[in-house]
Amino acid sequence: ATALMPEAAGGGVAAYEGAVLEMVDCKVVDCTCAADGGGIYAQACIRVVIFGCEISRCHAERGGGVLCASCEMVLVDVSVVNCTAFFGGGIMGPTSAALTLNGCTVVNCKATATYGGLGCSQGALSLTHCVILGCEATLSGGVGAFDASITIESCLIEGCTASGAPALLAFLASTFEITASRFHDCHTPRSSVIYVGPQSVLMVANSSIGHCSTGDDPIFIAGICNLTDSQISDITAAGNTGALRLTGPSSTLEMRRSSILRCVAQDGAGGLQIS
Repeated sequence: ATALMPEAAGGGVAAYEGAVLEMVDCKVVDCTCAADGGGIYAQACIRVVIFGCEISRCHAERGGGVLCASCEMVLVDVSVVNCTAFFGGGIMGPTSAALTLNGCTVVNCKATATYGGLGCSQGALSLTHCVILGCEATLSGGVGAFDASITIESCLIEGCTASGAPALLAFLASTFEITASRFHDCHTPRSSVIYVGPQSVLMVANSSIGHCSTGDDPIFIAGICNLTDSQISDITAAGNTGALRLTGPSSTLEMRRSSILRCVAQDGAGGLQIS
């Protein structure tokens, strides 16, 4: 299916103000639109629940697979595969969205600009028992936040790449809470694998970050970073540090029962640098 009007949203399914959208065991395949939501688009809906569905090979300007704006959306056991967009290749919540994903997979989704896998701006995103695999973008290949709150629990983020900037991005007063998760095999040739900007917070507990490579500092902290019972290992960096770099007057690092192992930097400290 293709939405041909330039302003059209929802290449496969579109739900607007006041609508109730419930989808169970459906397939949305090879759908395209020129605007938002190549597979599914929801805006200001009363209720959106998507269960056991497959969204694949869909394309849009924003939100190649799914776009949710100004409403709550719950996705359970949903797969978003091989979707593409300029912004938000897989799933995107651009404005005042509250996205909850449980048992979902986002695989091989690509964005020409920002947010290859998932992106959230001025909203909230919760991931539980999800897999984000092999997603790509110029900026934030895996999961990105702009003035947003993101919770990641018991998830795997693996093989995500960004050609020009971080694979996982927390920017402009954003918060990442990562628990019991693995962030592995992510790469970026010219920037950090994980970037935590000013006024942003990264909290990691019972998780591992490893087998990554970067052309800069692997984990760049200009905000607040808390590591508890976690491990950073097997990172190769062409920057000033092999694992964590803190810079700026507002940057803070707190580590408890955590370790940095087998990290190598070309130009500086193998583990941690504070400046």
